[in-house]
Amino acid sequence: MLSKQMTQALNDQIASEMYSANLYLQMGLDMAQDHGLQGFSHWFMCQWAEELGHALKIMHYMMSRGADAKISALEAPEKTWKDARTAMEVAYKHEQMITRQVGDIMKMAKTENDYGTECLMRWYVGEQIEEEDTVRRIHAQVMMVRDQKSGLLFIDKELHTRPEPAHFHDYH
Repeated sequence: MLSKQMTQALNDQIASEMYSANLYLQMGLDMAQDHGLQGFSHWFMCQWAEELGHALKIMHYMMSRGADAKISALEAPEKTWKDARTAMEVAYKHEQMITRQVGDIMKMAKTENDYGTECLMRWYVGEQIEEEDTVRRIHAQVMMVRDQKSGLLFIDKELHTRPEPAHFHDYH
């Protein structure tokens, strides 16, 4: 059985993962509609599906522990980016925030001797290492090419090769 505090923390994390999905969905739409960058759009759309999977993983875990998983109302992401470079900056800062949240839940799990949640959060820690590294590397590449359109288009083409998550085709 999960504590009330852990149940709340996990429900808050579900909301954060759902917000992440919406953030990446909006970024994907903007990259396609406003900038004609189909590769960036594809990458963000894949990220959207991945973030939904993260939320579902927590929901399934909570249900398996007899806890009450809940969906919160979400605000639309505020568009604070103007191009691919600033979108990747926003994405990187966002992933760093998610990493801190995962770390806070891990600390709580350790304090409560909640080994099941600690095990779940170990997976999320590894996932966040990967997420931050990926976004950081893409941002670094975009920074290298600066205003060189050919360089940006090369990155765009590369991002379009990202494999789609399982069941991604069900969404489009």
